[in-house]
Amino acid sequence: MDDSQPKTAALLAKAEQLILLFEAKEELEKKLLVPLARQWGVPNVTRDLTLSEVRVTEMIGNEDAINVTKLAEKMELTKGAITKICAKLVRRGWIEKMPSESNLKEVHYRLTPDGNIVHDANLRYRAMEAAQFGQFIAPYSEEELRFLDRFMDDAAAAMKRGLTAIKEMTEGP
Repeated sequence: MDDSQPKTAALLAKAEQLILLFEAKEELEKKLLVPLARQWGVPNVTRDLTLSEVRVTEMIGNEDAINVTKLAEKMELTKGAITKICAKLVRRGWIEKMPSESNLKEVHYRLTPDGNIVHDANLRYRAMEAAQFGQFIAPYSEEELRFLDRFMDDAAAAMKRGLTAIKEMTEGP
């Protein structure tokens, strides 16, 4: 047996445990999302609110106006998925459609005043997350942080390749 096999198996087990913890955190965030949004004065919050809706609101808030294609690229979702999310956000009154000045067929989205409240609440939550993460990584040296940065880039690229391979197996090339 190769000496690296037990190390690889142990690292894989730790990675799987980390993924499970991320999934558990995401489930808790989903439960926290609606009560926290209401506490922070976000209008039109219902139990079916999704993290994707909040993230799309964030992306729109970070731009003056943005179209479906750019949102899909930034979110790494399909244009169809973005269109559905934006339709929900329009119904909530958080975003509004406006025609493009350069192309009448193209629609841009921008935040409404209620959408700005959502955006501000999300920024507050993201700042709390960033502070917690900053405390977590504070003990690491610059060299360790550079390694972690490279590792995360490599892990994300491997995950994307894996997702592409799975899609090809299920949908065909």
